[in-house]
Amino acid sequence: MLALALIAAGEPGWGQPRPAPSETLERAAAMLQAREFEQASDTLRRLLSVDPANRRAKEMLAFALESMGDLEEEHRVRAGLAAEFPNDAHIQTDYGKGAGALGDEGAALRAYRRARQLSADGSAPQLDAAIERMRGRTTMEVGTPCSR
Repeated sequence: MLALALIAAGEPGWGQPRPAPSETLERAAAMLQAREFEQASDTLRRLLSVDPANRRAKEMLAFALESMGDLEEEHRVRAGLAAEFPNDAHIQTDYGKGAGALGDEGAALRAYRRARQLSADGSAPQLDAAIERMRGRTTMEVGTPCSR
């Protein structure tokens, strides 16, 4: 009875090996390509429950969450990645995008600046544009109030 319940739930039964993380990542990638974001998210969460340090699974989960519109959870995953990999320009850039989407312009600006600092090549026009956009959002306007 228990074995049937486990098979029906999609979990391996006794004596059945769990899929290797690489197989699970391949399945999740196929789901993402098929725009099956919720299924991919579930698969990646299960993988992370047994392999919490799997960087690729975390990155894919953040993408799935972003695609589903769950920006708060995406931000949480990307914040964890940014803290775990502070010297990775790509991760810092993605964290900046997520922070900006949630309206945290200060965090976005810091992440973009960090990514720009870490960029291997001298030219990063997309980062420069993002930095300028965030600077414009975080700079307080100072002017003379108009009165009629």
